[in-house]
Amino acid sequence: MTQDQPRREAGLQSGHQPWRALLGNTSQLHDWRSGRRLDRAEVLAQSGAQAAWLGQQGFQRGDPVVIASADPLQVIVDLFACWQAGLVAVLINPAIVAAERSRVTAATGAVLWLQTTPGAGPGDVAPDAASGQALGADEPALILMTSGTTGTPKGVTLSLGALSARVSSNRARIGDATLRRVLSVLPVYFGHGLIGTVLTPLAAGGAVTLWPSPALGELPGLGATLDKTRATFLSSVPSFWRMALRLSPSPKVPPEQVHIGSERLSPELWQQVATWAGTQNVLNMYGLTEAANWVGGATLEQAAGAAGFVGRPWQGAFAILDANGDVQTLGAGEVLIRSAACMSGIWNDTAASDAAFHHSWLRTGDIGSLDDTGLTLSGRIKSQINRGGVKILADEIEQMLERHPDVAEAAAFAIPDPVSGEGVGAAIVAQPGTAPTVEALRDWCRTQVRAEAVPARIAIVPALVRNDRGKLMRDATRDLVLGPS
Repeated sequence: MTQDQPRREAGLQSGHQPWRALLGNTSQLHDWRSGRRLDRAEVLAQSGAQAAWLGQQGFQRGDPVVIASADPLQVIVDLFACWQAGLVAVLINPAIVAAERSRVTAATGAVLWLQTTPGAGPGDVAPDAASGQALGADEPALILMTSGTTGTPKGVTLSLGALSARVSSNRARIGDATLRRVLSVLPVYFGHGLIGTVLTPLAAGGAVTLWPSPALGELPGLGATLDKTRATFLSSVPSFWRMALRLSPSPKVPPEQVHIGSERLSPELWQQVATWAGTQNVLNMYGLTEAANWVGGATLEQAAGAAGFVGRPWQGAFAILDANGDVQTLGAGEVLIRSAACMSGIWNDTAASDAAFHHSWLRTGDIGSLDDTGLTLSGRIKSQINRGGVKILADEIEQMLERHPDVAEAAAFAIPDPVSGEGVGAAIVAQPGTAPTVEALRDWCRTQVRAEAVPARIAIVPALVRNDRGKLMRDATRDLVLGPS
């Protein structure tokens, strides 16, 4: 993903500052752990000073700068500073190790790692000091690294125009009134947390309380924290809710809207969250980093019990790529998205950028069915298990296992089979206080699914393997059970 020189010069000369649209006039940030607060004027002052410092370092317009601070307030300040200084922000988990840092640097060509505030203080330079260098709407602005830096990480590249399109879509669907007080419990270094629960409410002029990745010892206070912050909105992932429901009492005052996304959501967990939160306005969200956050979502009532239902697109259009490679407006196959919020491409990787699109449609890698009521997701292409030519979705097996009363969560994956090529394997985490046996689980599975979908091997493990975003890592969980392949 590169930009040509004429576009760079046009952005430099325009003087347009689209990043300002992502910071509403009444917006506020609050770090729940430290108690520190920043209002809009303070964010502008600190990011302006940081941008001026960056402008003095001799970087070229469009150079990538890694933001790796463990302080969530500093991440947001640094983000706006990079955009003011005409630099591309690369967000990463600050806890990655040296080998991962090297891979990120190699993949992005980063010219600087921002981990602490450089020398300039907020009072040293006027907030508009770097305004002439600010990025334009069509220039690369944000690189979000794909999960799994053990291989070669890929940088999903988003422009300010794409971010603005997604934020505008989110605001239109959620409503600024609902976004007035947000509790952000996700890390700010990936799209769900940053775009959905920080940039969207900031643009709406809301107050955002940052409480990224609450630890097990903190989660018993979730309900009380919602009450203390008077939160009207929050969003997280299914794994977060599985822990929170066991550990925390419900809030006394229900939030107005709750989102659950980034991973498959079972109807059972969906309803449990709604009961805990005290509202049926709990949405199963479909979002992708490549599409800058949420592309669709549906309530329990709209889904009518259908697992994977996410409704109609919030912005743009859905389509299906069928088995013949044709684009269809209805039917089943790979889900395609067309949206002004889609990524520009993969940073410095033309082949990966080209492979990510089918003509003008973004290829999601998700399998789903599209009808007049909307989109229903059924799984990921990469998680299909091919048992002698019969395709079995890992999501299907996981949802089935999680209906068992003794199963807290499950992961399904392909295992070697000398006859069929691949068989169905699974790992489960038992509900606290239960002691299911493998034999009993397999007998139960035979009453729930066709014979070829019954797991040939089930392992009972203390925990499934998840990445730092809470997403299930099926391959790593399989290796935990079988040993590295």
